[in-house]
Amino acid sequence: MLVVVVACLVLAVAITLIRGFGGGSGGIDDISKGKMMWVKCVNPKCNAGYETSAKEYHQQMRVRADASESGQASLAVCEKCGKESVMTGMKCEKCENVFVSGGIRDDFHDRCPKCKYSATEERQNKPQ
Repeated sequence: MLVVVVACLVLAVAITLIRGFGGGSGGIDDISKGKMMWVKCVNPKCNAGYETSAKEYHQQMRVRADASESGQASLAVCEKCGKESVMTGMKCEKCENVFVSGGIRDDFHDRCPKCKYSATEERQNKPQ
């Protein structure tokens, strides 16, 4: 099941890069140099979660997509273990665990696999 989740997320990143960062308004050049994002290494021997430059991450993914025969980006290279095993991630507001968004099937995309907190669920259940 993890392989299916990883494959779907790689496809989503590739589509985002092709459609959302294809140049012009809203492209990689429009990302501010100081903008950071969370990423998660899915290599079980590493499992690192860290912040990285959003601009550099998307530039790396663009180069990887352009270099591949299929036009799809592989995973980014982890700065901790050096393997092609990094995906975009999220940091849990409660326990600060970094995880891959949508990692729990048929659940909120921001459900933390460690503490089970979801900010989306909390907002939906908040009385008006």
